[in-house]
Amino acid sequence: MRFAYLIILFILPIQAVSADLPQEFRQFIDRFEQGEGLTGQMQHVFRDGFTGEQTFHQGDIVISGDKYLIRVDNQTIFVDGMISRVYSATENKVIISDYFPEEDEFAPSRFFSAPSDLYQVSVERFEDGTVLIELVSDDPFEIFTKVSITIDENSLPLEVIAIDQTENIFTTQFEEIRFMSVADLPFDFSYPESAEILDLRE
Repeated sequence: MRFAYLIILFILPIQAVSADLPQEFRQFIDRFEQGEGLTGQMQHVFRDGFTGEQTFHQGDIVISGDKYLIRVDNQTIFVDGMISRVYSATENKVIISDYFPEEDEFAPSRFFSAPSDLYQVSVERFEDGTVLIELVSDDPFEIFTKVSITIDENSLPLEVIAIDQTENIFTTQFEEIRFMSVADLPFDFSYPESAEILDLRE
């Protein structure tokens, strides 16, 4: 699930909390930790590190705590911390399964509790108010070797570029991204009544 990496990229900087993190990003983290969530649109490009092949997707994203919803192309993915639901419009099918955060390398809880010394942080500020934060790790057990996050003058993400251990490159740009209270976030997982339901829960 390539899109789930976005959860990591929003939570990942919490691993690196130190004096090196800019105030703008601390404000972002504070709002996240105080119970707000993000919603907006994204354009995502994945480049395979081995073949060089690229795939492009665009859609909507909603993130809050241990919940996330990603709606791209003909697929909607919703994880609420306990159950994973995936709807494929192409197949008109919903797959429901138990969700185990301890088995999910993308789980937000994994990154909230991670050590704070795994990433080296560098910061660059620009005249237009944007800030570039780069996180670099040489730990062979970390998913990403480098993450670059660009935020605007309001501490909202504009672009995230990540490189993993196999040199795959994930690039995501955001539009109309905004914070909302958790109660107002559009976690709308809907599907037609005619959809086939495949429940894999034990």
